Amino acid sequence: MTLACILGGHIEQHQLGQLFIDVNTIFGEHDVRRPDLLFFRKDRLDLIGDKAMKGPPDLSVEVLSPGNISADRKDKFKLYAAGKVKYYWIVDRMMRTIEAYRLSKGKYVGRVRGSGSDVVQLLPFPELKIPLGKLWRPKL
Repeated sequence: MTLACILGGHIEQHQLGQLFIDVNTIFGEHDVRRPDLLFFRKDRLDLIGDKAMKGPPDLSVEVLSPGNISADRKDKFKLYAAGKVKYYWIVDRMMRTIEAYRLSKGKYVGRVRGSGSDVVQLLPFPELKIPLGKLWRPKL
């Protein structure tokens, strides 16, 4: 099961907004990014454009891969904070971890971390229990 399936089902069931996968998102005049997953609350769906999102999502999720670790942990961390993305999650499939941050006074704080087979509850979905063991591929 993928994180997109878990989140998408919860969002749809509770009519919270919309989840998108890998969509251009405008953060500035010359700054367009493509978070792996993006969530917009239903009261912010007006930011959804035909070709790109017209503003920051409520949640950006980045899934690390060997070629983007530095960008996701440093560059995008700063960019999303400056762009006022309220929640930022980083998923590391190799280390089997997820980290969640919330924006406070322009900086990400309140790191919540889960790993392995933990079951986590992360903002902005405090009532959703995410079984991390279902996210990871079996070890070979």
